[in-house]
Amino acid sequence: MKAETIETDVLIVGGGAAGCAAAMRAREGGARVLVVVKGKMGRSGATPLASCLGAPSPIPGPYPLLKAMKKLYAGVSDVVRLPVPATYADAMRAMLQIHCWLVDQDYFLDFALWADKEFFPALERAGTYVLRDEAGRPEVPPGNNPYFVLQSHGMTGYLFGESKRKEVLARDIPVMEEATVFSLLRGAGGEVAGALVLDYRRGRLYEVVAKTTILATGHTNWLSTCATGTREMAANGLAMALGAGAELQNLEIQWYHASDMAYPESWMRLHNYPNPLTGTPHQAVMVNEAGEPYMTIGDHDVIMPYTVQVKELYKQVRAGKARWDGGNFTDFRLVEPEVLKTYQYHWEFYEKIGKDMGKDPLESAPTWHMSAGGVRADLSTMRTQVPRLYIAGAIGGHMLGGLPLATFDGEVAGAAAAREALRRGPPKPVAGQAGAGEARLAGLLSEPARAQRARHRPHPDQEAHPRGGVGPYDVREIRPRPRGGPRRLRRDRGGGGAEHAPAHHRGALQHRPRGRPRRPGHARCLSRGGPRLPRAGGEPRPPLPRRLPLHRQRQLAQADRGAARGGRGAHALRARAAEVPAAPARQDRLFGRPAGVMGDCA
Repeated sequence: MKAETIETDVLIVGGGAAGCAAAMRAREGGARVLVVVKGKMGRSGATPLASCLGAPSPIPGPYPLLKAMKKLYAGVSDVVRLPVPATYADAMRAMLQIHCWLVDQDYFLDFALWADKEFFPALERAGTYVLRDEAGRPEVPPGNNPYFVLQSHGMTGYLFGESKRKEVLARDIPVMEEATVFSLLRGAGGEVAGALVLDYRRGRLYEVVAKTTILATGHTNWLSTCATGTREMAANGLAMALGAGAELQNLEIQWYHASDMAYPESWMRLHNYPNPLTGTPHQAVMVNEAGEPYMTIGDHDVIMPYTVQVKELYKQVRAGKARWDGGNFTDFRLVEPEVLKTYQYHWEFYEKIGKDMGKDPLESAPTWHMSAGGVRADLSTMRTQVPRLYIAGAIGGHMLGGLPLATFDGEVAGAAAAREALRRGPPKPVAGQAGAGEARLAGLLSEPARAQRARHRPHPDQEAHPRGGVGPYDVREIRPRPRGGPRRLRRDRGGGGAEHAPAHHRGALQHRPRGRPRRPGHARCLSRGGPRLPRAGGEPRPPLPRRLPLHRQRQLAQADRGAARGGRGAHALRARAAEVPAAPARQDRLFGRPAGVMGDCA
């Protein structure tokens, strides 16, 4: 696969709220733009999953005047501390609390002015209608920090993403969808000079040389087994930024939902919304396995109660009244049914599994939702410490996320990146990077590499780690089903006797002398069709036919283990197995014996 070279002024990696905003603002600045999206622009990643649009408190006055006053206020405050109006102070305190107090106050004030004066008016000018009451006022929940919904909670992100997709395409901005950036190009001076892009839909490789690059790759939470993320949110941007020399910050701070759906597991992104609800002063109640309410969310003076929820759930788990993988319920019975049907898109989902959102408690479990940390940047331009590299949105370590915040970042980064691209010449990538990318892809797509990956795929006798485990914090991994047996025996040379086996297998293994070393390759032999335990008297069993399906081999091995403990039931299976013709004998390259002989591996 030979790399083709493309040149552009601004390369944007990511096609969500931040990437779309950056693309449009950079194009308005006169720069050539290329957007690369791992999925579909506006339709993948976190953008279509957003429930609502957070809004600041209304601020009277024209936008240019407010920006000038803010700049003057910030300059004077550096010398003399000035008072802050109570309304703004309360709103700022709530915003800082949501973001774990790890954010810049000047950034949030700049965002609040922009959101009130630019974001929401532009949204409705584009035809994205904010839900309003009969008097024409936007529908907002009670509280000092309102948020708006487009059609209903949960549908906001989808409608917003579709709107931004249309706006980008209407500007004739080149977009490369279903393509992934897997490496940033480096220039001779250490700057970022573009990226290597694999268009996996068409099977083509590109070397994109860009004067400036913006990473807008979003969150990282797909790395967790239990997550609200999609495959696009896999920390690719963080890894590439770190490899290029960017600084990361606050990555140890993660944000979890405690009330997402436990069943069906494919619905874990279906968030049982605990925040203040539009159209009612009531909120959800958390109930434990015994049916006891342990948290009435409306009693807590917080806009987003996720942290409080997790703490309260932890107490219930410690007391044995709930579990991390279930036994914890979200109850909406305090909320008026007509409000739930009007403003919550969840209702129709619950009906599919026979649940009534207004009457039935919904079993919930925690999921990994957001990262508070990310790449460090200058928030006035979104430029990182690596020359020519910018970030926008949730990849940054300055905010948790949200469509308005990501859009604000995108506009700031797009404008700054375009200005730099137009005043600088094209970078000169270090020679050999495209060739290294070609070789890397060729190696990953080679037959030996594919065969190696196939050997590491989950065996049919394995399953993904259950969502319970030690909690909702396990990364994606594969573990054997907890059924005991020889797969759990120690493989070291000093042990291996019956004392290392599960209790229900010890009787069948007492014939093994203590300390007897196992033959090399023992575990691999077990993985190829299941072990053949000897009979209770030590007499070996005949080998199974090689062409017997693996699931039948396991059934026979399971029945043999039961017979070794005095059980019955293997006779019918063995009679059916005898009808399967044996495979022709051939040498096993590992053990030097006929491959059809699996026998006792010990």
